[in-house]
Amino acid sequence: MERKFLKRIPDCSSDTLMKIVADVEKYGEFVPLCKEVRLVDNLINDGTRQKFKASICIEYKFFKEAFISEVSVDKENKKIIIQSIENPFKNLYSEWKFEQLESDCEVTFFVNASFNSFMIEKIISLSFDRIAKRIISAFEERVIKEKLI
Repeated sequence: MERKFLKRIPDCSSDTLMKIVADVEKYGEFVPLCKEVRLVDNLINDGTRQKFKASICIEYKFFKEAFISEVSVDKENKKIIIQSIENPFKNLYSEWKFEQLESDCEVTFFVNASFNSFMIEKIISLSFDRIAKRIISAFEERVIKEKLI
C-alpha cells in the first residue's frame, strides 16, 4: 500500500508542525491507532539532525502490535522519515515534508506499508486512505491545540 497525501494547513509555521510530528513520544495522546510510544535509543542528535529508535504500539480493531521504528528528523531539509521492518510490517516507510507557503504550512505525507500477515494487509487496505487522512488531521488538530496553550 503506497499513498501520497498533500495538505495545506492555514496559519501554521512549518517549524511548528515539524516539531509536533517529530515529538513521537506524544503520539499516544492524539494519533489514531497509536496507543503508546517510548524512545528506545538515541542514535544522532547534532542540532540539525536527529535519529532515534522508538517502540510504537498500535491497535486497530482486534489487532494490537508493538514494533521498533527508526525515526530520522532533518530540520535543515524539513523532513521526517519513519522506517520499520519489524513485525507486523514487512516494510514501513513514511516521509513527512514541510514547506512554508506565506503563513501556511504545506505538508506532504508519503507512506508505503506492507504487512507480514495477508489478513492484516487486507483489513488495513480497506480503510488505509481513511486512516492516513485521520492521522494528518490529528496533527492539524494538535497544531490548533498547541496554539491555544
